[in-house]
Amino acid sequence: MNKADLIDAISSQSGNSKADAAKSLEAALDAISKSLSEGNSVSLLGFGKFSVARRNARTGRNPQTGAEIQIPARNAVKFSVAKALKDLVQNDSEDTGETEAASQDTGETEAPTEDSGSWWKR
Repeated sequence: MNKADLIDAISSQSGNSKADAAKSLEAALDAISKSLSEGNSVSLLGFGKFSVARRNARTGRNPQTGAEIQIPARNAVKFSVAKALKDLVQNDSEDTGETEAASQDTGETEAPTEDSGSWWKR
């Protein structure tokens, strides 16, 4: 599901227009982003908790040259899934008969696009 699909779902479930649903979604995402940028956490009962985690500076290695590099300290967004959502997802996979091995990622990934925000290139 992407953002457009989410707007369609919000619109159909709420009975509002797609424009109103888009405004609501943007307002919610802006409020979450602003709270996180201020260092606060955002808890959504039954869904999960967004929080900011501090990553300390460390020494890493350039995989191409093997040279040591300094990785600066930074803040990272962390998401903890609520038990209700975790149980819902687990029950859905049990209902469909999926096994744990079948539902695991195969390790194949899509190449990042220019607008994906990825800092690395293949």
